Amino acid sequence: MAGGNYLSPRLRTSPFGGSLERHQGLSAPTGGRFRWGNIGLTGPCSPPNVLSGVRQRRASQLQEDHGNINHSQTLKEERLKMDKKELVSQLLAAKKASGKTYDELAAALGLCNVYVAQLFRLQAQLKKETEGKLVKLVPGLTGNLLDAMREFPLRSYDPAVLQEPHIYRMTEVCAHYGESILDIMHEQFGDGIMSAIDFKLTVEKVKGDKGEDRVVMTWNGKFLSHIEQTA
Repeated sequence: MAGGNYLSPRLRTSPFGGSLERHQGLSAPTGGRFRWGNIGLTGPCSPPNVLSGVRQRRASQLQEDHGNINHSQTLKEERLKMDKKELVSQLLAAKKASGKTYDELAAALGLCNVYVAQLFRLQAQLKKETEGKLVKLVPGLTGNLLDAMREFPLRSYDPAVLQEPHIYRMTEVCAHYGESILDIMHEQFGDGIMSAIDFKLTVEKVKGDKGEDRVVMTWNGKFLSHIEQTA
């Protein structure tokens, strides 16, 4: 047959004047060819309706496979979220049972109060040098709770938390004051950003000039300069 050799050809005549080949990596005869998946169509006029049907079936299978993968990934994420939510609930219960405030725990551990809160919300990793002291302060931290606190944390948040009024207000502060803060940072430091890794955050309660309660949040982050990207 002109155009190529077939080791084990399996051909049948196409009603459209060509040949329909179940292709298995073999060379092809001359003439136009369309391939989809494991099917090759050869001849001067390959039937578009056959090709379209193959494409539709393949596309449907790919869509189904993709849906299964997404569903599996979603279930995994939901399980992780539920596990973390349950663990955090138990950690907060243990902290409450200890009768200690975050300020008291922070003072005893030599840590920032917000960082201590992050430990109980599995947003920071409990270090070995801190674990022994923390267990004495919060006796309810045993077994799987300590195991969870020792793990590398999946630092994340539920987007719904942004609907909480105070948290939303903090995002507003960053949005409305952000450019002015950046202007001042440029004047004082140059071109760069504040690190959120080498970073300390504390919350304090103070009295104002009129005796009112006021909130002081201190963000203390290392300045990181943008570098010139040389080759």
